[in-house]
Amino acid sequence: MESSKEADCAEKRGKAQLENDLFVRIFRKLSAGKDPYRSFEGILRETCEFFCFQCGFVYEPDHLGLYTLRERHHTKCAIEESLPERFSVEALLPPEEQEALALRGGTLLYIDAQSGGASARFLDLFAAKTVVMLSVIFDDEGHTPAAFIGMADKTGKVSLDSRELESAEAVLSVLAGHIKMRVYRRRLEYALESLRNIISENKRNEELVRSLAEQDSLTSLYNRRKFFTDLDARLAQGGEGGYLLFMDLDDFKNINDSLGHLEGDELLCQIGDFLAAHREQLGIPYRYGGDEFIIICEGKTREEALGLMELVVERFRQEWRLSRSRVYCRISIGAAPYPQGDKSVADIIDSADIAMYEVKENGKDGFRLAE
Repeated sequence: MESSKEADCAEKRGKAQLENDLFVRIFRKLSAGKDPYRSFEGILRETCEFFCFQCGFVYEPDHLGLYTLRERHHTKCAIEESLPERFSVEALLPPEEQEALALRGGTLLYIDAQSGGASARFLDLFAAKTVVMLSVIFDDEGHTPAAFIGMADKTGKVSLDSRELESAEAVLSVLAGHIKMRVYRRRLEYALESLRNIISENKRNEELVRSLAEQDSLTSLYNRRKFFTDLDARLAQGGEGGYLLFMDLDDFKNINDSLGHLEGDELLCQIGDFLAAHREQLGIPYRYGGDEFIIICEGKTREEALGLMELVVERFRQEWRLSRSRVYCRISIGAAPYPQGDKSVADIIDSADIAMYEVKENGKDGFRLAE
């Protein structure tokens, strides 16, 4: 009798030592790496083998709220297809059983012989006769499980005694702590990525709004508002001066009247393309309004400004090839230097405008520098 008791004690001590060895190995493996997303497959394998289960699993939620199989282990005799790739607690359990699942602490033990309610549903979900599972709860987020970790299909003896269940719960709880950190980190990264996307989208929207506010909708050149902002900034900075070219198309109304406004708009677009294509040589072009354009020729001398006006006038003496016709549209240009003492942007525009109208009065198709 005493020898039998001694044998039982020795068996329990041996099992306790094996449990301690398992805990030591698990803690060492969890502490070995710094990657929070490292696989638990090896730990699941050891845990399943120790407690004689055919498979182990870790389910974590995705951005849709479905629990997705992140980690798995199968013994050779296990049916791999028994574990679903994902599941929804809402679809699996009615509201009262969801609440009971969240409120119940500790490990959940489901055995086919005791099947009923949530037990039957989880056993059916995993196509198993035995399931030991721990739901990971974030205390600060109500009662929604953050993950599920467990083992299914015990080999040999189906039931677990209280000590085995306590030991299994202890191992799963250790893993659950790391899984909780992993899920929480994934949520933070997802939130951070979403925030980055929102910031990027806001920046794109701001740039689009700014572009629409500064861009002419027809020619895609800068508009009148942008011109005033740019020249006013140059005058305020007191930096390098240059010349302002004020350009007005000759007899553009005749083109609109004879060919239609669509052809007229196409001509304006081609003129805008020409000015934009030669921006590096001419300067920054703007559509001032209607058939009027402006170029800021920064850093140009008087002779260079005269040369640029001659180049533009020569181009406008050639034909413009529209989609349905070919037209001639010449141009009159007036230029004024900037800065001019304490004169404002409006004063400089007036000087260039007056010079341009002097060209108009003297037969058009030419250029003039303001006196």
